[in-house]
Amino acid sequence: MSVSDPSRHWLEIFVGWVPEIFHRSSVDSYTAAPRSHLLGQPFVNQYQQEEALPVFIAVIVAILLSITDASAAPRQLYGKGIEIQYSVTATMETPSGPRSGTSNVRRTIYVSSTGRLFERAAWAVPGGARVSDNAPDAATNKAGEARGMSFRGNDLVAHVAYASGAGQMTIHFDPTFSSCEGSVRFGSEGGKAIYRRVKGEVRQLTSLQASSVSCRVTAGNPLQ
Repeated sequence: MSVSDPSRHWLEIFVGWVPEIFHRSSVDSYTAAPRSHLLGQPFVNQYQQEEALPVFIAVIVAILLSITDASAAPRQLYGKGIEIQYSVTATMETPSGPRSGTSNVRRTIYVSSTGRLFERAAWAVPGGARVSDNAPDAATNKAGEARGMSFRGNDLVAHVAYASGAGQMTIHFDPTFSSCEGSVRFGSEGGKAIYRRVKGEVRQLTSLQASSVSCRVTAGNPLQ
């Protein structure tokens, strides 16, 4: 999609913070100074009200991306799978102080015979795991976070909107769409703190770093 495309213009009007975070910055990780160890209930109540706008905007992102890039799924990938794996190291503020940990993420995408994208995202952490199966028209993941995924030329770009801030995964394919490489970024508007819901509570993430990213294209439906 070219820069002069009118749909691109409207997309950036609705979500100016997305280009600001990911397209005008080379930041691949996120680090912020801790602001608090525990969010009081009055703050949480206020935060739940204020977060409605960015979530609404992120839903619009997903809708606009699906409309503007609906024909972008390349036929070379029809009936094939895409698997990307990476690790995310995060530091989160908790009532007992900062806690750091690493999760292993595996995202499996199937491009159907009609070019629709089915996704399974799995996170493995010490002591547990969670899975989110996302249909092509899913506006949110299992955690209720706004999501979007679409092709842009030789790139498959996916966004997830947190309570504050966002994550972006980009998969770049070779000209024949037989191999791929991936990257994962995190950011927030104007360097603001990133907040994410964890077990029903809003928690601040003071750092996020993705590493060990690998990607491959597979034959058939990997979700079966």
